[in-house]
Amino acid sequence: MTSTSRPASERTAVATTGTIASLSSTVLSVDNLLGFGGSHLFGFGATAFFVALALLGGSACMVFAVRGHDLAPGVAAASVAGFVVTQSPALGTDLWLPLSTALHVLVPLAFAASALVTWSRSPMKVLRVGSSLTAILAVSWAVGGFVPLWLELFLALQAATLLATTALMAGPLLPRVAGFVRNIWDNAAIR
Repeated sequence: MTSTSRPASERTAVATTGTIASLSSTVLSVDNLLGFGGSHLFGFGATAFFVALALLGGSACMVFAVRGHDLAPGVAAASVAGFVVTQSPALGTDLWLPLSTALHVLVPLAFAASALVTWSRSPMKVLRVGSSLTAILAVSWAVGGFVPLWLELFLALQAATLLATTALMAGPLLPRVAGFVRNIWDNAAIR
């Protein structure tokens, strides 16, 4: 393996595992939001699968991010793991009230910090807009934990933040996927 391909493979590993983790947590968040409307998407078995997928993907992403010296996805993956373990009702963890209060602030603010690091490093306008949107949603989520909001609006802010984070994590994969699809299209016998 050449030295130029290793960083690319590490970036791909970070993006892939981070996307899996954040997409899994987004599914859990949307299921939680719909649960307050009376209809869950999944039963306990599927929910446990998404929890495990989010925690495994988040852990792998943190390891790959540390190895690749890439702060933003590592912080986002830690935030995803923090959300799933402490705030997602899928696990039903009961935490000491001061710790729970601190995590209600720290988890969304960690998403905002990750988005701001991505914004500061990104030369692409699309990623800067996505990072700004993610940071605004995350700060709104943090403030919404202490300001009287409708519960549905608060849960929608959580889901929107996690979805925006998923889009940011998948950002490095999109050019490769687009190139792969374009290659398949160009080589297709019948169009």
